[in-house]
Amino acid sequence: MKSIYNLFNKRFNITLFFFAVLSVAMLIFVILNIRFEYDISRLISSSNEDIAKKIKLVSQIGSVEQLLFDISLSDENDNKPSQRNHHKLIKIANTFVKKLEESGEFKTIFYKMKDDQMEKIQKTLYEKRFALYQQSIFNTEQFYNDNYILELLEKMKFKLISLEGIIMKQYLLKDPLGITQRTIKNIAGQNVSYSIKLKQNVLFSEDEKHILIITKTKFKSFDIEKSKPLLEKLNKIIIETKKTYKDRFEIKALGGHLYAINAADQIKSDLMLIFILSTIGIILIYLLSFRRLKVLLISLIPIFLGIISGLFCLVLIFDSINGITIIFGSTLIGICIDYSTHYFSSHALGDQDHKHDINFQAIHRIKKSLTFGYLSTTIVFIVFIFSGLRFLKEIALFSAIGISVAFFLTLFILPQFKLKVSEKPGFLFQKLNLIFDTIYSFSQNHRLAILSIFSLILVLSVLLTFRSSFNNDITSLNYVNPQLKKIEKEFLSRYGDLSSSNLVVATGKSIQSVLEQNDRIYHLLDKSKKKKEIGSFFNIYPFLPSDASQKQNIKDFLSLDWRLIEKTVKAQGRKIGFKENAFDSFFKDIHELQNGKRSYITINDVQDSPFASYLSGALFEQEKQFILISYFKGKENSDFSTLIKEIDQLGDNIFYVNQVDLVNQVIKILKEQMRNFIIFSLLFITILLIVLYRNIKKSLIALSPALFGIITTLGFLSLIEAEINIVSVFAMILVLGIGLDYGIFMMEAVKEKMEKHTPLAVVVAGFTTLLSFGILIISENKAISSIGMLILPGILFVMIYALFLVPVLVQLLYKRK
Repeated sequence: MKSIYNLFNKRFNITLFFFAVLSVAMLIFVILNIRFEYDISRLISSSNEDIAKKIKLVSQIGSVEQLLFDISLSDENDNKPSQRNHHKLIKIANTFVKKLEESGEFKTIFYKMKDDQMEKIQKTLYEKRFALYQQSIFNTEQFYNDNYILELLEKMKFKLISLEGIIMKQYLLKDPLGITQRTIKNIAGQNVSYSIKLKQNVLFSEDEKHILIITKTKFKSFDIEKSKPLLEKLNKIIIETKKTYKDRFEIKALGGHLYAINAADQIKSDLMLIFILSTIGIILIYLLSFRRLKVLLISLIPIFLGIISGLFCLVLIFDSINGITIIFGSTLIGICIDYSTHYFSSHALGDQDHKHDINFQAIHRIKKSLTFGYLSTTIVFIVFIFSGLRFLKEIALFSAIGISVAFFLTLFILPQFKLKVSEKPGFLFQKLNLIFDTIYSFSQNHRLAILSIFSLILVLSVLLTFRSSFNNDITSLNYVNPQLKKIEKEFLSRYGDLSSSNLVVATGKSIQSVLEQNDRIYHLLDKSKKKKEIGSFFNIYPFLPSDASQKQNIKDFLSLDWRLIEKTVKAQGRKIGFKENAFDSFFKDIHELQNGKRSYITINDVQDSPFASYLSGALFEQEKQFILISYFKGKENSDFSTLIKEIDQLGDNIFYVNQVDLVNQVIKILKEQMRNFIIFSLLFITILLIVLYRNIKKSLIALSPALFGIITTLGFLSLIEAEINIVSVFAMILVLGIGLDYGIFMMEAVKEKMEKHTPLAVVVAGFTTLLSFGILIISENKAISSIGMLILPGILFVMIYALFLVPVLVQLLYKRK
């Protein structure tokens, strides 16, 4: 070590310049090449391909791009269902939608059926009605029943004398059996929401006081960089629309874009407040301890270069990096400030021989504890490199590289600054020194009492840990501000739940292959609905069956006895005044159908109709394969496990996905991986410490603060009924790493004699960590506050065990005071 130290000492200016240039070069490279990954499916690596595939599909469904708007009149007295108010709302909606279209930000905007669209869809459905015929929705025996046919024709006659009938006369006479009308009714039933009605061809709420506009943006809702400018545009459009009319009205928006921006803004706001508070606190601690702010600035150099080096390596290895890697990785590298604190404490309070380099003496005095602490902490992350989860690999690699760089710089570069730390201890050091002298004097005479107290605490903690609850609901970690929560409740009560967590997915290499699979899905869901196993469902089969199904539909249609049906229709028609040839066009089409004339509905027909918005949310192409999604809602307290088994039996390319269950599966995998790797880490660390110390007892003593600290923390959280979630588990890694450092530092300090700078360094480092990460507990975002909730008691307990238990155990081990 001495030779390496002297090498840097002689060429310190060159070394400093080299590291400065290297840091700037790495930083520029990272800024230019870093690409953040928004797709959470890439967090799951190849060892969990099935779940990764399902997450990938869920992230691609239309609702990820969906943005909803609600328009209503502000005056409650004026906002009553009436023709006048309907006209007002439609006029406002038309203006608003026109401005949305002009913005060019939306793929689709749907809120009404235009007149030409209605006519086009009627025409298309009448022309293709035989291909869309479903034998299952008709009681074909009734087609031979005189009374049933008479009833149908009477309804038609009544409709023909209405305004609608005059317009639709040619279509009505071409379909006396109401095949097209039944098809349209069946299509209308493909809706997963119960609270939307079509009035004047516009989407109204059930109470007819609100208009719903369904849009899809050109990007995913979690793309915050694009969502923010979009929402700024929308605010301007809403203001412009309000200026256009004298009527007072409200336009409210709801969608994933708002949730993502809301969460990002809240996190940014919280972190800024936390950063300010923790910075002030850390500056005060360093000033009170070392009396020089320069000490803090130099202490941050290893951390900064460690983070830059870790990011540099990640950018070189991975094509993209997930945001969670940066957050947790930087947090873990942040514990390296303990190394700098330990060095400066040794410099300020250690015994100095002024005949030699006091900076080298300071680092030489603690090199063993620093090295052991570094090796034991790093091994935790090296174990995680073998995880089946990609983002754990990223965090492990990022942290291991960052901590290694920080350790090297602390050991060889930090002392080269030759910073003169005040010879007189700071105020904090002076007070803590008096406190420790008193406590350690007491502990030397009451070792068994202290061990008994710690043993009792551990036993109670273990018992309480069994009562702790784990919160699997990852959605509870999202922060939603009160205003957005209120809008969410309004949409839910007004329109029902416009999304569904139950998906049935079909995949294939061609559109026809997925349509054929979708046909089977539809018939299964329809059967389950009739059995009342599920509620409503959505499937595109009623308006776009596969070619094979359309051919079968026509075959089924032609299997009926059309001579008898024609005779019955004409006979019953004469009774109520229809001419003999009134329905000739209908039977002419049937004769042509019998003679081989076929007309099938195609995907182009659907894409050029109002059904296009439904189709775009269900059918899409991804990585050279087509994916078709159906949705269904389970009834309250219903069990559709039989349905799920039947879905699995439909084919290898058809599978069921429940979005809530999928998230729970991911959480379960994370829990198992984290539990296993923490256990393996502790095992490897124990082996490493035994190798380093060549003594099992010493190794276990060094490990005790980390292990006991985590157990006591879990017991404490159970006692105060605080929930543990997946974020808390990640925070446990930080507590484990810090506990290992503190245990080793104190073990080395008291092994031969009590070095007064070490416990003081542990306290300063502990309070620094508490102010850096424990203060996260004040965040309104539960994901962030969960980190603080575990770290705050975790670091306190680790400090207590390291400062007071380790000396007692070492004293007992060596049988001396």
